[in-house]
Amino acid sequence: MRVVFDSNVWIAALIALGTSKDAVTDALDSCKVFISPYTLSEIDGVLSKKIGATEGERKRVKRWLQDVCRVMEPPARKELSCPDPDDLPILWLALAAHADLLITGDRELLGLKEVGGIKLIPPALFWRST
Repeated sequence: MRVVFDSNVWIAALIALGTSKDAVTDALDSCKVFISPYTLSEIDGVLSKKIGATEGERKRVKRWLQDVCRVMEPPARKELSCPDPDDLPILWLALAAHADLLITGDRELLGLKEVGGIKLIPPALFWRST
């Protein structure tokens, strides 16, 4: 199974125990997980500005993510649209990776339910989809 996690799930998995952490851990053990430079940048920004992580901590997180995920720079897809244009890069990644699942906590993305044959689900539904 090919999986893409939205940055909000990665952040939740990095900072707290719970469903997001469990879904990420299980996916890393049993799936091909994809991430993009855009998502890495989003994660870094949140860790820096909202969490207060040090530069060293952020570098360790980035290295770890690059080691455990397949990093891919997806092409923009002009034909694709969604309610929040800031969500387009995660959709582009899911499509470029030929993902089976895009796991997100973003309500607007979840409202799409499916894009290009890719199911958009919250972390709690990961186990029902594998």
